[in-house]
Order: sequence, then C-alpha cells, then structure tokens
Amino acid sequence: NFIAPGFTIPRQLQVVEFIRGFRDERGVSPTLEEIAEKLGVSKITAYEHISQLERKDAIKREKYHARSISLIDPAYC
Repeated sequence: NFIAPGFTIPRQLQVVEFIRGFRDERGVSPTLEEIAEKLGVSKITAYEHISQLERKDAIKREKYHARSISLIDPAYC
C-alpha cells in the first residue's frame, strides 16, 4: 500500500488512491459523486476530504470545472 507523508486520516489516503487509479484507468478524474459512492459517504463528506487534501497540497482542482482533480505532489502520485 502507498503511504504518503502528512496523511493522518486513512480516508484521505483512500481518496488519493481512488483518484490515481481512476485517472490511470479512465484518463479523467472522478466526480465528487463517484468518490462518495466509492467511499460509501455523502457528497458533502467527499467534498470535505477533497478540501483537506487541497489544503495539504496533495491535489489541485479547477473551480467550476468537472473532473478537474489532479495529483500535484509526486509523493502522492
């Protein structure tokens, strides 16, 4: 399993792993709905995880653009 520095919440690690795998497999980022479905949580909870990952500079996303999540730190890719 991939373990990145700064991850204290296992769910955040799951989110990063899901995004990486989804992008590798499909060539686009997952939506919040797809992330929420994979984790078995609400879209609000998925959004909170994404926001925390942005604050940790693990991911970047473009506001108002669907499927715009990208992993920006090589340690998280």
